[in-house]
Amino acid sequence: MNDFLKRAFEEEPTLSAIDALRRAARAALDDPTRPAYHFLPPANWMNDPNGPIYHDGYYHVFYQHNPYADSWGSIHWGHARSDDLVHWEHLPIALSPSTERGEACCYSGTSVIRADGTPVIFYTKVGPEGAAQPFEQWMAVSDRQMIEWKKIERNPVLSRDTHGGPPILDDWRDPFVFEHGGDTYMVLGAVMDSPPEERAAVLLYRARDERLLEWDYQAVVLSSPKYEREFLECPNFFRHGDKWLLFVSPYHPVEYYVGDFDPEEGRFAPVRKGRVDQSIDFYASNAFLTPDGRRIVLGWIRGFRKGRGWNGCLSLPREIELSDDNALVQRPVRELEALRDTVFELEPLRLQSKVYRVAEVRGKQLEIMVRIRSRSAGRFGVRVRMGENEGGGVEIALESETLIVDGLKVCLPAGIDHQLVDLHLFLDNSVLELFACGGRVAVTRTIYPPEDAQDVALFCDGRVDVERFLAWRLKPAPVVGFPSLHG
Repeated sequence: MNDFLKRAFEEEPTLSAIDALRRAARAALDDPTRPAYHFLPPANWMNDPNGPIYHDGYYHVFYQHNPYADSWGSIHWGHARSDDLVHWEHLPIALSPSTERGEACCYSGTSVIRADGTPVIFYTKVGPEGAAQPFEQWMAVSDRQMIEWKKIERNPVLSRDTHGGPPILDDWRDPFVFEHGGDTYMVLGAVMDSPPEERAAVLLYRARDERLLEWDYQAVVLSSPKYEREFLECPNFFRHGDKWLLFVSPYHPVEYYVGDFDPEEGRFAPVRKGRVDQSIDFYASNAFLTPDGRRIVLGWIRGFRKGRGWNGCLSLPREIELSDDNALVQRPVRELEALRDTVFELEPLRLQSKVYRVAEVRGKQLEIMVRIRSRSAGRFGVRVRMGENEGGGVEIALESETLIVDGLKVCLPAGIDHQLVDLHLFLDNSVLELFACGGRVAVTRTIYPPEDAQDVALFCDGRVDVERFLAWRLKPAPVVGFPSLHG
């Protein structure tokens, strides 16, 4: 870690937070269920990824973070950077609650580089319980290194009383900022009073000035009766090719909408919708661009057991595309190939009603690509983290028109060959991320098999052809830069 970062940590205004992380990290780092190549804080709680951005040679990612416990609580903004999306470096906590200004938590938001070159964070300031203004949109700024952040004095940038849009009843938060046609826009999740019913909505605003301090309300991008979707958290809205995508997290699996957008009218017309990930274990996604123009999505992986000194990690970065019929396609970024160590390739073979252990492949940190074609099987697939019991392990199976991942049933998209399972699987201790059907289906699961259960097997209850099987042991990618645990 360079001298600048050492000095920044020494001057960290929430020194007690660093002390809390040091104490918890001793146990967290020794936990065998802790992911080895997914990003996560040194210890304690994390949730939503916030404001991922590429700037001056680094990818920066912020995240919701309680440095004091491995459960949700005093929410700060953690911060890390990477030059390859695989190996990360911890940076000082970016935002801490300003209790002297009536701030209880720093909720989710976004980052952007202003026209004058200033890095800017927009986030939701949350007041204490019973506050007259429970949610406000605040700004923080930094220098080009994006290490030290300062909240501006004229906050809030937006308040419920002055935002100029429809009456807001409950939540109003999670700003996401994007640029289009020379203008800067913001979307926010809200619950609005819209008689005869309350509606969960995504609201659109446009900046009036290059400093991004003045905003005009534009329109409702999407809304839903509150009895259908209680809230639309963490909205992301961006152009991809000739279409626009809206991601929302409605307290259920993350949803996406594909459609056409008229920025002058603020009108979004969806033509397709679906799920970003089929599991609730992947949540609060956030999208950003790479220097070469790829659109990347990160999510928060949740569902871990408590009491281990850590809780939560980021998903692997996913590159997204749209199919010819506007379905979302996701694939792990190519940079992850740097983690590959030993490779094993199985020659094509035919199986008949059996469990075939791949003796050469064992482990808790694996990448597996497998293609199996059914000839007469009713149920077939792959098992990982198997022990001695052939029926044990974590199972990924195809049965009729259903993909079953660790017990979670997923209906396959229309037009998919139901006799063929094509899987790309990442296993990282207690995390499983699966990309199936050429990236049309993504499933994330948190798993807790016995620690000594590390076998891999193919199985079928009829006849199948294993057309491809590739497996790599993956190297760990420990996050560097955290101050000495003994300091």
